Amino acid sequence: MGVVLDFAALQMQILARGWLVYQMTSSPLALGLVTVGWGLPVLLFSLVGGAVVDRVPKRRIIIGTEAIFSLVSFLVAGLILSASVALWHLVSAAVVMGLAFTLNGPARMSFIPELVEKDGMMNAYALNYAGLNLMRVAAPAIGGLLVAVIGVGWVYLLTAFLYGLSTLTLTLVGVKGESNHQGTSLATDLRYVMSFVRGSPTVPYLLGMFLGVSVLAMPYMFLLPVFAADVLRVGEVGLGWMMATMGLGAVVGTLAVASLGDYRRKGLLLLGLALLFGLSLLLFSLSTVFALSLIALLMVGAGNMGYMAVNQALLQSHTPSELRGRVSSLTMFSFGMATLGVLGFSALAEVWGAPLSVGMGGVTLLVVALLSVLRPCLRNIR
Repeated sequence: MGVVLDFAALQMQILARGWLVYQMTSSPLALGLVTVGWGLPVLLFSLVGGAVVDRVPKRRIIIGTEAIFSLVSFLVAGLILSASVALWHLVSAAVVMGLAFTLNGPARMSFIPELVEKDGMMNAYALNYAGLNLMRVAAPAIGGLLVAVIGVGWVYLLTAFLYGLSTLTLTLVGVKGESNHQGTSLATDLRYVMSFVRGSPTVPYLLGMFLGVSVLAMPYMFLLPVFAADVLRVGEVGLGWMMATMGLGAVVGTLAVASLGDYRRKGLLLLGLALLFGLSLLLFSLSTVFALSLIALLMVGAGNMGYMAVNQALLQSHTPSELRGRVSSLTMFSFGMATLGVLGFSALAEVWGAPLSVGMGGVTLLVVALLSVLRPCLRNIR
């Protein structure tokens, strides 16, 4: 329940912040700068965050960082409602939340194995993503409507409340036994996890695919306000429907993955979902009709979150329990790298337009996925 509340707040805030920034600046590059404010701390400190997560009970970390999310959202809401907000406020808030996420992200991803057994892990991750993405259906649609009716400031205040409620519900979660270790330095911990990754036959490829998808394709999410305002001309309510449609696709994709259970050809499944993601992203970039764009976004959501669920399940199942926080932090590092991709794609959108920028990301992802199919070490992952 806490995860669902957290993700509802996140989806509303992404919509409200993106719309606010674009209305303030009319600049795709400004959208990229705010995203980099979040991603740069993730890029710089995620590995340290993962080492900390393996030392401290994960539930405690999640509760503390959720409280930070709530406080920052409340402060930004006050700035917006008092008509004092400036772009640097939003960038600064993104930096603080990015720092908190260097702990929150690895803790959340490595917390699930402490709740389920290994043979149910792919199913658990898929169901977890399905629950999250139910909020990707409801929260953006509601958020877009609320932005139009009551304004961005009150939506931010609502997200602060949701983050706070998530903090409270997490105190009720029971675990089968939290794994954390102490006794070595952080530097030793980091060297150990890098040694494990280099020696693993599967983990480097899974991390590489995660990085490729994050950098090449994920920037599209942060350019959606440009499509809503200038390409499709559907306003903030239309932006909410676009994000909700992606969420519906994500629910379909993750539930489809969950229905497979302990599917043996996981490597081929992963690559197939990456191909679906790239192709549907290309189709979205080419559309100028709102209904067709929604259909493309439905497929984008299915490919995107289905891929993430399978990738995370494989990473966690191929990682010893004492290293899961640090390996999860490597995927957070990929998210940080993705924000540099956002800045690059935003700069390209500033000059040549958002459709070309997103289309290039989709084509590049298609090429990477097709080349990956040729590698037996990826095809044969189970």
